[in-house]
Amino acid sequence: MKLINFNINYMKELNEVCNKFLDNADLIISKNNSVDIEFIFYVYWKVDDKYWKIIFNCNNIISSNIRWDNYLTNDLLLVLLVKVNMLNWIYNVYIEWDVELKIECKDFQWDMNTISKNEYDKK
Repeated sequence: MKLINFNINYMKELNEVCNKFLDNADLIISKNNSVDIEFIFYVYWKVDDKYWKIIFNCNNIISSNIRWDNYLTNDLLLVLLVKVNMLNWIYNVYIEWDVELKIECKDFQWDMNTISKNEYDKK
């Protein structure tokens, strides 16, 4: 996971990833013991001739506009827009699919990795 270093380059890189990779992706929302909410994005088709998986981890959630239980199903959701910004050390995550998700959290980490075509096809 990319550790937060609280500088403008971190947010700039994250916004570039959202704009370039997450304007059309499949999303799985999950929960586990180490993370409050985990968003796993599988980018549609190839970008830069590679398949990609991008993970957002949100911890210490302050607020959210949806009930999580309705979406923790391992069903793929089609994502059309993702934005993340930080204000007063609070991360605001906005994800648009069939519904609009707005979440505020104190701890936010993300990572992106290339994946094989086989893993992409299995999602």
